[in-house]
Amino acid sequence: MKTGVHVIKDKDDLEFAVKLTHDEHWFYTHLEIGRMLELDPDGSFVFEDRGKRLGFITTVSYSGTGVIGHLIVAHDARRRKIGETLLKEAVAYLEGRGVETIMLYASGEGQKLYSRHGFSVRQQALVLHTRL
Repeated sequence: MKTGVHVIKDKDDLEFAVKLTHDEHWFYTHLEIGRMLELDPDGSFVFEDRGKRLGFITTVSYSGTGVIGHLIVAHDARRRKIGETLLKEAVAYLEGRGVETIMLYASGEGQKLYSRHGFSVRQQALVLHTRL
């Protein structure tokens, strides 16, 4: 693949996604990313440029609601519209599944991107991390 987005399908894509979460200090596990892939096998995407994976996004949908679980772009690949490309792919996928609402939890850094694409802040979330 030269440049573009493809569905996360193989172990190498999963390994990349987990490693990128660690590189960016999000620290998700194979189990957590794997659950997203199990829940919606066609809803998670990797951005690749000339054979190098640079970012990924995960989604799931349930009834009329879509959830974006992760959007991470490698630090050295930012400011190249990769996050925007992945977000558009994910939104198009979820809309194709018939969702009426898409939700996500955004970092402060990501809020500008999401706002430009019609997302708005509604509430804060409380999170409890438990052992997996």
